[in-house]
Amino acid sequence: MRLRNRVTLAVTTVTVLTLAAASVATLLLVRREELLDLDRALFAQARLVSRLVSLTDPLHPVLTEGAAEVPEHYEPSTQYVAVYDDNGTPLAWQSFRVVPRLSELGVRKHLPPDGASADLEEDGKSLRAIVIPMRRQPGYSLLYAASREEVDADVVFLGRLYAILLVVASILTIIVARWFGRRLASDVQEIASIARTVAQGDLGARAGERIRGSTETRELAADLDHMISQLSALVVAQRTFISHAAHELMSPLATLRGELQLALRRPRSVQEHEDVLKQALDDVQSLVTLSEDLLTLARAETTAGAPAETALTDLIADATRAAKGGAIARGVAIIERRGEANVQATRVRGARRELSRALRNLIDNAVSHSKTGQSVTIAVGLEGDEARIVVEDEGPGVVPSDRQGIFEPFFRGARERGESDQGVGLGLAIARQIARRSGGDVELDARFGPPGARFVLLLSRALPGADT
Repeated sequence: MRLRNRVTLAVTTVTVLTLAAASVATLLLVRREELLDLDRALFAQARLVSRLVSLTDPLHPVLTEGAAEVPEHYEPSTQYVAVYDDNGTPLAWQSFRVVPRLSELGVRKHLPPDGASADLEEDGKSLRAIVIPMRRQPGYSLLYAASREEVDADVVFLGRLYAILLVVASILTIIVARWFGRRLASDVQEIASIARTVAQGDLGARAGERIRGSTETRELAADLDHMISQLSALVVAQRTFISHAAHELMSPLATLRGELQLALRRPRSVQEHEDVLKQALDDVQSLVTLSEDLLTLARAETTAGAPAETALTDLIADATRAAKGGAIARGVAIIERRGEANVQATRVRGARRELSRALRNLIDNAVSHSKTGQSVTIAVGLEGDEARIVVEDEGPGVVPSDRQGIFEPFFRGARERGESDQGVGLGLAIARQIARRSGGDVELDARFGPPGARFVLLLSRALPGADT
């Protein structure tokens, strides 16, 4: 069933049932109140007739002529009277063609002191009857009845009126519900149309201001637009990543192919062939390194894995040991500073191998932008729930125009930080992704340098007693 029809059916059903229940309850209440008014009037008249009958012979009671007074009835109403002895046998009656038995009225042999009321039929007429004990003649009882047609007429009139109102309200409800359902369905259909358009590849589609229904549908449209924007940015980043990756892979492959083709054009000596193979091996090693970096970046961008933690000093030791070879080759010193004594016992969230790789990338980046004789400083500190590892170098620094995209994959900024940088721009991106996957981050301290650059690796400290 379509949404518009479901909304119409639901709203109409609830409205009709509510109005019907309210109408029935009102009718019952009106009938009850009018019967109470009639009973009060009949009780008063029955007690008066009882006193008059008590003045006559108990064995042969005499009933005087009279008319009943019915509330809201402006014309005299026929009064129906019957006197019963202690056995329930009628002794005298008035206006009745067939005198009803007390048992037929549901009246017990021993009446309550205040009497009882009941409904009865006489010659096709609806009557309201009152039965009271006659106080001056113990055991005797008096039945006094009058027409209840006014009560029934009022109930019938109100019933018809409520029925008409119910029909009119139902029609209006259907009209309003169909309009509301159409309005709501149009918003849903518009959102569905945008989703189908995006699924077909058009990432420029937006719901925007075309959704003017309920607050929920507008919020849904805004969330959809935000999701499309994020998806568009992700697709653009993926395309850029693939383009850069293909370019970075193509360069060493083209070089390797050219060297091999050149080596086969003319006879060469064994030494010359060895030189070509060594150069080809270096190119292959560059391809392997690039492939490993791409794989590491892809893994780092996935969701976090199983919870793990490691000692802060262990990951620093692993990273500095791995980066020391390159630093020695460039003549750059690596200096460690550990201020707080409790750093030794600090554990951080994240896998040891991954965090060591992130820190090593920061150190390698600092070393590659340092000149011979300069140093790279690693400082460790604790701030609240975080551990801060600061990697600082004495190179040219990061120019302001490069700070926005320095953590993007394959980013190539201005060469003020050194002319010997042969990287492909993945180190900082990998370091940040690994840190964020572990609940931390990597930041560039913009207040520092140039000259020099300072990167901060932020890691979440593990709670004491947590599983390792």
